[in-house]
Amino acid sequence: MRTLVIAEEARFIRAGIPCVAVQFLRRTEHRPFASALPGQIHFPVLRSQPSLGSARATGQENRTPPGVLARLAELYQCSVADLVIDLADYSNLDTARATSGDLNGLWLSRYSYFSTGRDASLQGEHTIRLHHTGSRLHGTNDPADGESRLTLDLSVSGAIATGTWKERTAPTGYYRGAVYHGTIQLVVSPHARGMNGRWLGFGKNFIVNSGDWHLEWLEA
Repeated sequence: MRTLVIAEEARFIRAGIPCVAVQFLRRTEHRPFASALPGQIHFPVLRSQPSLGSARATGQENRTPPGVLARLAELYQCSVADLVIDLADYSNLDTARATSGDLNGLWLSRYSYFSTGRDASLQGEHTIRLHHTGSRLHGTNDPADGESRLTLDLSVSGAIATGTWKERTAPTGYYRGAVYHGTIQLVVSPHARGMNGRWLGFGKNFIVNSGDWHLEWLEA
């Protein structure tokens, strides 16, 4: 019977059933699979098990052995964290919920944008000093004469930084001192030495633009 179940589960993978489906399957107990036609996949008949909270209340908590999770992860071609990340006891495995760490320091900021006037994809680069206090993250660069001034004002929740950006372009540059601003969201790396995300902001042609934004930690 176990061989039949494993074989049917493998068919789910070949059919493109996503790994997140396992998060539901592992909470349930299934009976033998049945196919009406050769090669046709049918989901098993599922019987819900008590939730983790109710199991604790009745003293019937039954944790899945780590070895079983490792085998399921191998079968579904994903990590063990992907299988259990939505369960309260394992939420610490989710990098988006992890603490961001100390983000104070000097950072190299790079963002990409498309210039319609020059018909080219370009990159803006600044070295900014970030100040991390509580959940607030504020940063700005120290522009030399003729350079643009960039300001970031973010709120950090776990490993997600969300907020606004503002740039006063170089007075002698292509945009002649024009001021642009918008929103930004970044995901902080587990070691708090990098941030990657996207920006959103208006352009001079009355459209809202977007692009990639990356920050790399340089020094404290």
